[in-house]
Order: sequence, then structure tokens, then C-alpha cells
Amino acid sequence: MASEISHQITVRYQPIFTDTRQVAGYRILYRARIFNIHAAINDEERNAVITLLASEGLDEG
Repeated sequence: MASEISHQITVRYQPIFTDTRQVAGYRILYRARIFNIHAAINDEERNAVITLLASEGLDEG
């Protein structure tokens, strides 16, 4: 399986990003743009900043 990662989105740490299986089902809505999240990286494992790897556009589902 392959996916195209086109964006890195940085957000504050939230516990909802710890379950990687659940994160893969999340989407981000920013103004009129929709991003599908593929991964969440806990920067330096400090629970301060999360980098979300995402692609733009709406997938099925």
C-alpha cells in the first residue's frame, strides 16, 4: 500500500493522537480544504508538538 504525503501539519499535543490506528481515520478541515491524516509523529517524544503527515483531498469513506 502506498499513499502520497503532500503536507506536514504541526499541532499541539493531544492524547487523541497516541492511537495510530485511530489517527489514520481522522481528517483535518482547514477553511475549505480537507486533509487526510496518514501518520502522527510525537516530536522528540515530549508530548508537546505533533507533526501530522497528510494528503490533501477527500478519499472514499
